[in-house]
Amino acid sequence: MPNPNQPPFESSRAQGVQITDRGLEQGDGLNVRVQLGDISAAKDGSSYGLKVISSDGSTTIIDGTSDMFRISSTGTLSLTQATDSSGSTTVSLPGLGAQSTTPAGLHDVSAGNASTANRDGFHYFEFANDIFVAPSSGASPTQRAAAINWHANVYTDLDGSNFARVTLAINNMTGVSKTAFCRYYVLAQTAI
Repeated sequence: MPNPNQPPFESSRAQGVQITDRGLEQGDGLNVRVQLGDISAAKDGSSYGLKVISSDGSTTIIDGTSDMFRISSTGTLSLTQATDSSGSTTVSLPGLGAQSTTPAGLHDVSAGNASTANRDGFHYFEFANDIFVAPSSGASPTQRAAAINWHANVYTDLDGSNFARVTLAINNMTGVSKTAFCRYYVLAQTAI
């Protein structure tokens, strides 16, 4: 039952939480910011849900017609690769169900596993120092050049059954084994 001492709710002069015949509305003193219940523009009951509006009252943030990404799976992988070799490790995610397209992913990869380790998105490169090459055939190696000692990358794709999977791969061209660590987030598009 509405409070008889409280003025009727108006979108231009919202005052706290109001219970209306259409649901709940929350204001900030100037504008309606949140509606729960009938969110249709005509207020005819044609659309029920949650609607969130910007502080200036002009932009709808959430109304059931927008999409966002939610984290549907997250985890970590690590891989140690022997000298002068390549390899990979994969985690399959059948719990997400078969996918029609490869889901979006956020990944980082690092040579260290500490919380303070530098993290690179998707690729990690370690370059050799003081590599020199010849500027032309038969010449002396006098020009400094960049050479990759080892490389790690992480990516999301689909397997043969259309289940998402995350792969961490290393190409190690050094004289010692190398370990890479990654954190992954597989994202699913969902309506809000």
